[in-house]
Amino acid sequence: MKRKKFLSILISFCLIFTFLFVDTAQAMDSSKSASTSSVNSVCSGDYMYYTMYDTSTASGGIYKVNIYTKQNTLIKETYSGSFGDLVVKDGWIYYEYIDPGARRYIYKVRTNGKDGKLLKKGYHPVIYNNSIYYIKCLFDELSDNYDPVAPVGIYKMSLSGKNDTCVKKTSTVDNFIIYKSNIYYTTYSDSTNKNYLRKTNLSGSTSKILVSCSGFKISGLKSYSGYIYFNYGKDIYRIKTSSTTKSKFISNAGLQDIYNGYVYYTVRKSYKDYLYKMNISSKTKTYIMKNFCLDVIDIENGYMLMDVATDSNSIDNCYIYLCNTSGNKGKIINYYYVA
Repeated sequence: MKRKKFLSILISFCLIFTFLFVDTAQAMDSSKSASTSSVNSVCSGDYMYYTMYDTSTASGGIYKVNIYTKQNTLIKETYSGSFGDLVVKDGWIYYEYIDPGARRYIYKVRTNGKDGKLLKKGYHPVIYNNSIYYIKCLFDELSDNYDPVAPVGIYKMSLSGKNDTCVKKTSTVDNFIIYKSNIYYTTYSDSTNKNYLRKTNLSGSTSKILVSCSGFKISGLKSYSGYIYFNYGKDIYRIKTSSTTKSKFISNAGLQDIYNGYVYYTVRKSYKDYLYKMNISSKTKTYIMKNFCLDVIDIENGYMLMDVATDSNSIDNCYIYLCNTSGNKGKIINYYYVA
């Protein structure tokens, strides 16, 4: 539907769109859930933490920006691989590292960039109730015959990386979010050519199909006020967490985020992306801004972190933009290049 965000992990972007970020507070009742691209950010206190990958320097980085002063700081950098899926808790950043062979690992590092530690092979860490839930993948690092993104299921471990246990065994999980003590996850079936949105409890002892469809993948999972929102085809749908009947919410739109009672979404018109927000209760919509190509990375504390192309002639030159939710008081905080 549009150019996906290229920050953080270019290699992984080419293979599978499964990234999201949810911290403990967000997971309880908010929109911080799923992203179908390699861009991600998470807010903690006065800072938004985000990842960026620049192909011109072949370097990946974890940064933080103060949402009020807009001061941008590099925390951790690598010239071998890239970063993704950030979660920040109690002075630690939990993240995904993708090596040059596209193998995925979950690490933790202090917010000052020190004391890094490998936790497990896998990706998409989500912290809930002081446990890390993630998609586990197994591969032989010494073999050329491996699939570095082949999942074996949804697992959980302690914040130190111990007590690793399987929650739901599945080799076809695409994505998941946690909302009010339930896991909502997407799977697919090659034999039936169907995609599913499923629900299970935190122990994985139950499983229920909420949505079954074919032709397009279910993506962009977000939770808000008793509903799960998602993209299917060209439209935004939602479903009550207690229902199995989906309903179209916005036509011809790309779900960006949900914040403070509003759904933020983009509409592609004449090669430009138009960003709007819709009041969930009244269904009134408000135009925010337009650009040749833009994506909302994160919305917190009244501010938006955005991924924007520099101009219509060069979508490879991009920048990170911080502004308020009305699109005003903005500042470019970083630049990157996508080959």
